[in-house]
Amino acid sequence: MKVTNSQITKWIEDYLKQNGDNIHKRNWNKKYVYLHAPFNNAEDCYHKWLDWVDENKDRLRALSTFEDILAELSNKEMKGIGPLTRYDTATQLAFPDKKFPEKVHLCAGAARGAKALDVIGFVIDKQVFVNICPEFAKMSTAQIEDFLCIYKSYLNGEIDTEQESTPECCCKAKPRRSRSCSK
Repeated sequence: MKVTNSQITKWIEDYLKQNGDNIHKRNWNKKYVYLHAPFNNAEDCYHKWLDWVDENKDRLRALSTFEDILAELSNKEMKGIGPLTRYDTATQLAFPDKKFPEKVHLCAGAARGAKALDVIGFVIDKQVFVNICPEFAKMSTAQIEDFLCIYKSYLNGEIDTEQESTPECCCKAKPRRSRSCSK
């Protein structure tokens, strides 16, 4: 079942009313980088990652753009640290300095939401979403990524679209570990 532009428009309005510009107000804090790796010794890998990021945060934050920060994090070899943890880490480092993604980055839940709109890939131009529904023009690329993750079940028709309640991000409704880059 495909959702309509009027449904997407309503959900975008609900998202913006509920979340506003909050996503852009992140600040580096270890407790907001979540583990997205369900395997043995994941906790050890996660703590090594956080320690490395904490030791390098000043150098990483000095990079010019969000994409530069994400590229540097992506180049760091560390077992068990996948694309979603790297993306979340980049947002924590870049957003306080108003360095936002130029494109929409899709991992896990956001990729599922995008797929429901027939958008497939990892890094997508914002205009692709605006062409699907003009309401996306009101959102930043980070907000689009967040929206796609939060509303993925609605966009995929897994939840009754006539339901009155506004969805909560899976990261708020359950422990963030449920938002993973499972393959």
